[in-house]
Amino acid sequence: MFPWLTWLFARLAGAWRALIGAAAVEAVARSRPRGAFGEAPTVVAGRFELGRLAGQGGMGKVYRARDLETGAPVAVKILGLSGEEGRLRFEREARLLAELEHPGVVHYVAHGFLDDGTPFLAMEWLEGEDLAERLRRAELDVEESVELVGRLAETLAEVHRRGIIHRDVKPSNVFFEGGSLDCARLLDFGVAHVGGEARPLTGEGVTVGTPGYMAPEQARGEAEVGPRADVFSLGCVLYECLSGRRPFAANDVMGVLLKVVLEEPPPLGELRDGIPESLERLVERMLSKKPEDRPADAAAVARALASLDLRPSAVPGELVAQAA
Repeated sequence: MFPWLTWLFARLAGAWRALIGAAAVEAVARSRPRGAFGEAPTVVAGRFELGRLAGQGGMGKVYRARDLETGAPVAVKILGLSGEEGRLRFEREARLLAELEHPGVVHYVAHGFLDDGTPFLAMEWLEGEDLAERLRRAELDVEESVELVGRLAETLAEVHRRGIIHRDVKPSNVFFEGGSLDCARLLDFGVAHVGGEARPLTGEGVTVGTPGYMAPEQARGEAEVGPRADVFSLGCVLYECLSGRRPFAANDVMGVLLKVVLEEPPPLGELRDGIPESLERLVERMLSKKPEDRPADAAAVARALASLDLRPSAVPGELVAQAA
Protein backbone atom coordinates (compact mmCIF):
# COMPACT_ATOMS: atom_id res chain seq x y z
CA MET A 1 0.00 0.00 0.00
CA PHE A 2 1.22 3.49 -0.80
CA PRO A 3 2.64 5.27 2.29
CA TRP A 4 0.31 8.25 1.88
CA LEU A 5 -2.71 5.93 1.75
CA THR A 6 -1.57 4.14 4.91
CA TRP A 7 -1.24 7.52 6.61
CA LEU A 8 -4.69 8.57 5.40
CA PHE A 9 -6.34 5.41 6.70
CA ALA A 10 -4.63 5.86 10.06
CA ARG A 11 -5.82 9.48 10.33
CA LEU A 12 -9.36 8.64 9.27
CA ALA A 13 -9.47 5.68 11.64
CA GLY A 14 -8.53 8.00 14.50
CA ALA A 15 -11.21 10.45 13.41
CA TRP A 16 -13.73 7.61 13.18
CA ARG A 17 -12.95 6.44 16.71
CA ALA A 18 -13.30 10.00 18.04
CA LEU A 19 -16.64 10.51 16.30
CA ILE A 20 -17.99 7.13 17.42
CA GLY A 21 -16.97 8.00 20.98
CA ALA A 22 -18.84 11.30 20.80
CA ALA A 23 -21.90 9.58 19.34
CA ALA A 24 -21.83 7.01 22.13
CA VAL A 25 -21.76 9.73 24.78
CA GLU A 26 -24.75 11.43 23.18
CA ALA A 27 -26.65 8.15 22.88
CA VAL A 28 -26.12 7.45 26.57
CA ALA A 29 -27.21 10.99 27.43
CA ARG A 30 -30.41 10.59 25.43
CA SER A 31 -31.23 7.31 27.17
CA ARG A 32 -30.84 8.68 30.69
CA PRO A 33 -33.81 9.68 32.81
CA ARG A 34 -34.67 13.34 33.22
CA GLY A 35 -32.45 13.88 36.26
CA ALA A 36 -29.38 12.02 35.00
CA PHE A 37 -27.32 15.22 34.80
CA GLY A 38 -28.66 16.39 38.15
CA GLU A 39 -32.03 18.03 38.61
CA ALA A 40 -32.06 21.58 37.28
CA PRO A 41 -33.35 24.27 39.63
CA THR A 42 -36.81 25.68 39.05
CA VAL A 43 -35.38 29.18 38.49
CA VAL A 44 -31.92 29.74 37.05
CA ALA A 45 -29.91 32.76 38.21
CA GLY A 46 -33.05 34.22 39.78
CA ARG A 47 -34.27 35.10 36.28
CA PHE A 48 -35.16 32.10 34.09
CA GLU A 49 -38.08 29.93 35.16
CA LEU A 50 -37.57 26.50 33.61
CA GLY A 51 -40.42 24.75 31.83
CA ARG A 52 -40.35 21.61 29.73
CA LEU A 53 -37.22 19.78 28.64
CA ALA A 54 -36.89 20.62 24.95
CA GLY A 55 -33.93 18.38 24.13
CA GLN A 56 -30.77 16.79 25.43
CA GLY A 57 -27.54 15.36 24.10
CA GLY A 58 -23.91 14.80 24.93
CA MET A 59 -23.39 18.44 25.89
CA GLY A 60 -26.32 18.70 28.27
CA LYS A 61 -29.97 19.74 28.31
CA VAL A 62 -32.01 22.52 26.73
CA TYR A 63 -35.14 23.77 28.47
CA ARG A 64 -37.92 26.02 27.31
CA ALA A 65 -38.01 28.71 29.98
CA ARG A 66 -39.57 32.09 30.77
CA ASP A 67 -37.48 35.19 31.31
CA LEU A 68 -38.93 36.69 34.52
CA GLU A 69 -37.53 40.11 33.60
CA THR A 70 -39.23 40.37 30.22
CA GLY A 71 -41.84 37.61 30.22
CA ALA A 72 -40.41 36.33 26.93
CA PRO A 73 -39.80 32.62 26.24
CA VAL A 74 -36.12 31.65 26.11
CA ALA A 75 -34.04 28.52 25.58
CA VAL A 76 -31.77 27.68 28.53
CA LYS A 77 -28.89 25.32 27.80
CA ILE A 78 -27.35 23.65 30.86
CA LEU A 79 -23.98 21.95 30.46
CA GLY A 80 -24.11 18.21 31.15
CA LEU A 81 -20.52 17.08 30.61
CA SER A 82 -17.75 17.67 33.11
CA GLY A 83 -14.14 18.43 32.28
CA GLU A 84 -12.20 21.57 31.55
CA GLU A 85 -12.46 21.34 27.77
CA GLY A 86 -16.24 21.01 27.87
CA ARG A 87 -16.53 24.03 30.14
CA LEU A 88 -14.19 26.06 27.96
CA ARG A 89 -16.16 25.24 24.81
CA PHE A 90 -19.40 26.17 26.55
CA GLU A 91 -18.04 29.47 27.83
CA ARG A 92 -16.59 30.27 24.42
CA GLU A 93 -19.93 29.62 22.72
CA ALA A 94 -21.59 32.01 25.18
CA ARG A 95 -18.96 34.67 24.54
CA LEU A 96 -19.23 34.34 20.76
CA LEU A 97 -23.02 34.62 20.79
CA ALA A 98 -22.82 37.64 23.08
CA GLU A 99 -20.51 39.36 20.58
CA LEU A 100 -22.39 38.28 17.42
CA GLU A 101 -25.28 40.68 16.95
CA HIS A 102 -26.64 39.59 13.57
CA PRO A 103 -30.18 38.80 12.41
CA GLY A 104 -28.95 35.50 10.96
CA VAL A 105 -27.57 34.20 14.29
CA VAL A 106 -29.63 33.01 17.25
CA HIS A 107 -29.76 35.86 19.78
CA TYR A 108 -27.85 35.70 23.05
CA VAL A 109 -29.72 36.57 26.27
CA ALA A 110 -27.41 35.75 29.19
CA HIS A 111 -25.00 33.20 30.59
CA GLY A 112 -23.57 32.30 33.97
CA PHE A 113 -23.29 29.51 36.50
CA LEU A 114 -25.66 27.56 38.71
CA ASP A 115 -24.99 27.34 42.44
CA ASP A 116 -23.01 24.12 41.91
CA GLY A 117 -20.81 25.76 39.25
CA THR A 118 -22.56 24.25 36.22
CA PRO A 119 -22.58 26.74 33.31
CA PHE A 120 -25.80 27.80 31.59
CA LEU A 121 -26.53 29.75 28.43
CA ALA A 122 -29.84 31.52 27.73
CA MET A 123 -30.82 32.27 24.13
CA GLU A 124 -33.94 33.42 22.35
CA TRP A 125 -36.59 30.73 21.96
CA LEU A 126 -37.31 29.93 18.32
CA GLU A 127 -40.48 28.29 17.04
CA GLY A 128 -40.32 26.66 13.63
CA GLU A 129 -38.30 23.91 11.98
CA ASP A 130 -34.74 23.31 10.89
CA LEU A 131 -33.53 22.74 7.33
CA ALA A 132 -33.11 18.99 7.85
CA GLU A 133 -36.78 18.74 8.82
CA ARG A 134 -37.80 20.93 5.89
CA LEU A 135 -35.88 18.81 3.35
CA ARG A 136 -37.51 15.65 4.71
CA ARG A 137 -40.92 17.29 4.29
CA ALA A 138 -40.54 19.01 0.92
CA GLU A 139 -37.86 19.79 -1.62
CA LEU A 140 -36.67 23.32 -2.40
CA ASP A 141 -36.65 24.70 -5.91
CA VAL A 142 -33.50 26.21 -7.45
CA GLU A 143 -34.40 29.81 -6.60
CA GLU A 144 -35.28 28.95 -2.99
CA SER A 145 -32.03 27.02 -2.58
CA VAL A 146 -29.90 29.87 -3.93
CA GLU A 147 -31.71 32.52 -1.88
CA LEU A 148 -31.45 30.47 1.31
CA VAL A 149 -27.75 29.66 0.94
CA GLY A 150 -27.10 33.25 -0.10
CA ARG A 151 -28.57 34.43 3.21
CA LEU A 152 -26.55 31.84 5.11
CA ALA A 153 -23.41 32.97 3.28
CA GLU A 154 -24.09 36.59 4.28
CA THR A 155 -24.43 35.49 7.92
CA LEU A 156 -21.25 33.42 7.75
CA ALA A 157 -19.48 36.36 6.10
CA GLU A 158 -20.00 38.38 9.28
CA VAL A 159 -18.86 35.40 11.35
CA HIS A 160 -15.70 35.08 9.24
CA ARG A 161 -15.09 38.83 9.38
CA ARG A 162 -14.79 38.45 13.15
CA GLY A 163 -12.20 35.69 12.75
CA ILE A 164 -14.60 32.87 13.69
CA ILE A 165 -14.88 29.53 11.87
CA HIS A 166 -18.16 27.76 12.64
CA ARG A 167 -16.91 24.23 11.72
CA ASP A 168 -20.34 22.57 11.90
CA VAL A 169 -22.53 24.10 9.19
CA LYS A 170 -25.24 21.54 8.34
CA PRO A 171 -29.02 21.44 7.77
CA SER A 172 -29.88 20.70 11.43
CA ASN A 173 -27.97 23.86 12.46
CA VAL A 174 -30.05 26.06 10.15
CA PHE A 175 -33.36 27.02 11.77
CA PHE A 176 -36.34 28.71 10.16
CA GLU A 177 -38.11 30.96 12.63
CA GLY A 178 -41.83 30.53 12.10
CA GLY A 179 -41.01 28.00 9.39
CA SER A 180 -40.12 30.79 6.94
CA LEU A 181 -37.09 30.45 4.63
CA ASP A 182 -36.73 34.23 4.88
CA CYS A 183 -35.98 33.92 8.61
CA ALA A 184 -33.06 31.48 8.60
CA ARG A 185 -30.87 31.43 11.72
CA LEU A 186 -27.48 29.79 12.16
CA LEU A 187 -27.27 27.76 15.37
CA ASP A 188 -24.70 25.99 17.56
CA PHE A 189 -21.29 27.62 17.87
CA GLY A 190 -20.17 24.96 20.35
CA VAL A 191 -17.22 23.77 18.22
CA ALA A 192 -16.40 27.09 16.57
CA HIS A 193 -12.76 28.10 16.23
CA VAL A 194 -11.56 31.62 16.91
CA GLY A 195 -8.46 32.73 15.06
CA GLY A 196 -5.57 33.82 17.27
CA GLU A 197 -6.75 31.91 20.34
CA ALA A 198 -3.93 31.64 22.85
CA ARG A 199 -5.09 28.13 23.70
CA PRO A 200 -6.85 26.28 20.85
CA LEU A 201 -9.26 23.63 22.11
CA THR A 202 -8.70 21.25 19.19
CA GLY A 203 -5.32 19.62 18.69
CA GLU A 204 -3.69 17.91 15.73
CA GLY A 205 -5.43 14.66 14.77
CA VAL A 206 -8.73 15.50 16.49
CA THR A 207 -11.72 15.61 14.16
CA VAL A 208 -14.37 18.27 14.79
CA GLY A 209 -17.57 18.57 12.79
CA THR A 210 -20.22 16.30 11.30
CA PRO A 211 -19.32 13.52 8.84
CA GLY A 212 -20.80 14.24 5.43
CA TYR A 213 -20.56 18.02 5.91
CA MET A 214 -17.01 18.55 7.17
CA ALA A 215 -14.24 19.61 4.82
CA PRO A 216 -11.46 17.15 3.91
CA GLU A 217 -8.99 19.03 6.10
CA GLN A 218 -11.37 18.58 9.04
CA ALA A 219 -11.81 14.89 8.24
CA ARG A 220 -8.02 14.49 8.31
CA GLY A 221 -7.91 16.07 11.74
CA GLU A 222 -5.79 19.05 10.74
CA ALA A 223 -5.42 21.44 13.66
CA GLU A 224 -5.80 24.63 11.62
CA VAL A 225 -8.81 25.14 9.38
CA GLY A 226 -9.89 28.43 7.84
CA PRO A 227 -13.04 29.98 6.35
CA ARG A 228 -12.79 27.67 3.35
CA ALA A 229 -13.79 24.77 5.62
CA ASP A 230 -17.13 26.50 6.22
CA VAL A 231 -17.36 27.15 2.47
CA PHE A 232 -17.11 23.39 1.87
CA SER A 233 -19.83 22.68 4.46
CA LEU A 234 -22.05 25.36 2.91
CA GLY A 235 -21.46 23.71 -0.46
CA CYS A 236 -22.69 20.42 1.01
CA VAL A 237 -25.84 22.17 2.23
CA LEU A 238 -26.45 23.79 -1.17
CA TYR A 239 -25.87 20.46 -2.94
CA GLU A 240 -28.43 18.78 -0.68
CA CYS A 241 -30.97 21.55 -1.19
CA LEU A 242 -30.64 21.25 -4.96
CA SER A 243 -30.46 17.46 -5.30
CA GLY A 244 -32.42 16.14 -2.33
CA ARG A 245 -29.46 13.99 -1.24
CA ARG A 246 -26.20 14.43 0.62
CA PRO A 247 -23.08 14.74 -1.54
CA PHE A 248 -21.19 12.20 0.57
CA ALA A 249 -23.17 9.25 1.89
CA ALA A 250 -22.13 5.76 2.99
CA ASN A 251 -23.23 3.00 5.35
CA ASP A 252 -20.86 4.02 8.15
CA VAL A 253 -18.80 6.95 9.39
CA MET A 254 -15.53 5.64 7.99
CA GLY A 255 -17.08 5.29 4.55
CA VAL A 256 -18.39 8.85 4.68
CA LEU A 257 -14.98 10.24 5.70
CA LEU A 258 -13.24 8.35 2.90
CA LYS A 259 -15.68 9.79 0.36
CA VAL A 260 -15.18 13.30 1.72
CA VAL A 261 -11.41 12.98 1.33
CA LEU A 262 -11.12 10.89 -1.85
CA GLU A 263 -14.29 10.95 -3.98
CA GLU A 264 -16.26 13.53 -5.94
CA PRO A 265 -20.05 13.61 -5.54
CA PRO A 266 -22.29 12.85 -8.52
CA PRO A 267 -22.73 15.92 -10.77
CA LEU A 268 -25.83 17.88 -9.89
CA GLY A 269 -26.96 17.82 -13.51
CA GLU A 270 -27.35 14.05 -13.26
CA LEU A 271 -29.64 14.35 -10.25
CA ARG A 272 -31.95 17.19 -11.20
CA ASP A 273 -33.02 18.86 -14.42
CA GLY A 274 -32.93 22.62 -14.84
CA ILE A 275 -29.91 23.51 -12.71
CA PRO A 276 -27.99 26.38 -14.35
CA GLU A 277 -24.50 25.41 -15.41
CA SER A 278 -23.02 28.42 -13.59
CA LEU A 279 -24.61 27.25 -10.33
CA GLU A 280 -23.37 23.69 -10.83
CA ARG A 281 -19.82 24.97 -11.42
CA LEU A 282 -19.98 27.11 -8.26
CA VAL A 283 -21.06 24.13 -6.14
CA GLU A 284 -18.19 22.10 -7.60
CA ARG A 285 -15.75 24.84 -6.59
CA MET A 286 -17.19 24.98 -3.08
CA LEU A 287 -16.71 21.19 -2.78
CA SER A 288 -13.12 21.18 -4.04
CA LYS A 289 -10.83 18.86 -2.09
CA LYS A 290 -8.10 21.49 -1.91
CA PRO A 291 -9.02 24.54 0.21
CA GLU A 292 -7.19 26.91 -2.17
CA ASP A 293 -9.51 25.85 -5.01
CA ARG A 294 -12.62 26.99 -3.11
CA PRO A 295 -13.98 30.53 -2.78
CA ALA A 296 -11.92 32.37 -0.16
CA ASP A 297 -14.70 32.78 2.40
CA ALA A 298 -18.45 33.11 2.84
CA ALA A 299 -18.43 36.69 1.55
CA ALA A 300 -17.01 35.43 -1.76
CA VAL A 301 -19.76 32.79 -1.89
CA ALA A 302 -22.45 35.42 -1.23
CA ARG A 303 -21.11 37.57 -4.07
CA ALA A 304 -20.93 34.60 -6.43
CA LEU A 305 -24.50 33.53 -5.66
CA ALA A 306 -25.82 37.07 -6.09
CA SER A 307 -24.23 37.34 -9.52
CA LEU A 308 -25.51 34.01 -10.89
CA ASP A 309 -27.67 33.80 -13.96
CA LEU A 310 -30.36 31.38 -12.81
CA ARG A 311 -31.79 30.71 -16.22
CA PRO A 312 -31.75 26.92 -16.49
CA SER A 313 -29.27 25.12 -18.70
CA ALA A 314 -31.96 22.55 -19.51
CA VAL A 315 -35.74 22.36 -19.44
CA PRO A 316 -36.84 22.74 -15.78
CA GLY A 317 -38.04 19.55 -14.18
CA GLU A 318 -38.42 17.65 -10.98
CA LEU A 319 -35.76 15.64 -9.24
CA VAL A 320 -34.53 12.82 -11.43
CA ALA A 321 -36.16 9.57 -10.31
CA GLN A 322 -32.83 7.86 -9.66
CA ALA A 323 -31.96 10.48 -7.02
CA ALA A 324 -34.88 9.48 -4.84
